[in-house]
Amino acid sequence: MGDQSQLLSEAEFWDRRASAILIDGPCLRRFSQSEGPSSATEFSPRMKQDILGVVGDPAGRRVLVYGCGTDAAPSWFAARGAVVDAIDISPISVDLQKIVAARLDLRVNAVVADAHQTGLPAEDYDLVYGNAICIIWICLEQPRRSGGSSSPMVWLCSGM
Repeated sequence: MGDQSQLLSEAEFWDRRASAILIDGPCLRRFSQSEGPSSATEFSPRMKQDILGVVGDPAGRRVLVYGCGTDAAPSWFAARGAVVDAIDISPISVDLQKIVAARLDLRVNAVVADAHQTGLPAEDYDLVYGNAICIIWICLEQPRRSGGSSSPMVWLCSGM
């Protein structure tokens, strides 16, 4: 398990960031109209293509969104028919995810959890998605697609 003082510091940092978000019309539109589970898909058509290629169709899949923060991923997956659990160390981020899901009439089980001790049942997920994890995987995966070695992080984005 991670160092408690480091986890507390991380949670406080992300709480400050999340507390600055106003859950209003523009915020709800960002969550409901996102073209992909990552905010990176809004800025880069190539990143959108790569992320959607890795994620595939989430309908009917069990998805764990790791480090959900203030990103649209939990709502994006739920709106597309996935059964979603979302975790983050920031209580304010988790509250934001719950409020957004409720206002968009989506089912998202968002909980405050350290990734080392989630408190969730030891169930298999079809997809474990983390925004930064998926972007890192895509960056590492590019050499393999060009004939290089395979990335050890494939399972983090494509299922376990």
